[in-house]
Amino acid sequence: MLTNAAKMCHWTENFCNVPEGMNLGTPVLLLPFELVEYYKIYNNDGAGGTVTVADERELEDALLEDGDAEALALALKVCRAQSPQRSMQLDKMLAQPRSLTWVSQFAAYSCQMASLRLKPHEVPPCHVNNPKTLKEEERDGAKLQRKMRRHGVSKWHPMPMDAIAAAQDTAQGPRFTKLAVALFKMASRGHDVRAEIHAALGLGPPHPNVLDIDILGDPPAGLTGAALADWKLAHRLLSQLICGE
Repeated sequence: MLTNAAKMCHWTENFCNVPEGMNLGTPVLLLPFELVEYYKIYNNDGAGGTVTVADERELEDALLEDGDAEALALALKVCRAQSPQRSMQLDKMLAQPRSLTWVSQFAAYSCQMASLRLKPHEVPPCHVNNPKTLKEEERDGAKLQRKMRRHGVSKWHPMPMDAIAAAQDTAQGPRFTKLAVALFKMASRGHDVRAEIHAALGLGPPHPNVLDIDILGDPPAGLTGAALADWKLAHRLLSQLICGE
């Protein structure tokens, strides 16, 4: 969960560049005292209470979910590759009293804004604390976050759409190809491909979704009994033979 102050720090350091001097054009880096002021302003509850940088740091790792640590590590790596200036900014952040998790969360924000081609005022999924939020400005980010969760993708993944596509490919298995036709013909001619292929390749269990109709299509009209079983077998073996195709 990110506080408002952390989100504002992310926005500032991602979109603002130094306007003059020897560091002209490089990404802004907030100094420690500036971070403190951000937290005083944006985390103020109106009654004198505030969530400080230290408060947030105590909770940030405890609030991570399964897969978040790996996604954050990837985000840091991808963000470094954006530009030498961005990589230098990350190094300077880590040299400050900022945690690795905090800096990695900034990296995830920066990468998601870039990979999703969001405008500065738009909210990426990593900045949505509640996927069921009713906030209008977070609606699209929340919708994408829910989709990421359904596919087992961390909300901190730097490239959400790529991660979702990869998860869908894994879940659906390979698509129907010409090799499937050839394999079916072998089976329909009485060629016992079962023992032969399993013995040669030591194949494991079939993918649970490999026989889904919208993945592999309907079996040939009139196919029943043993012939239908062979047709299904051909597709299952195909899925294991050409899963990289």
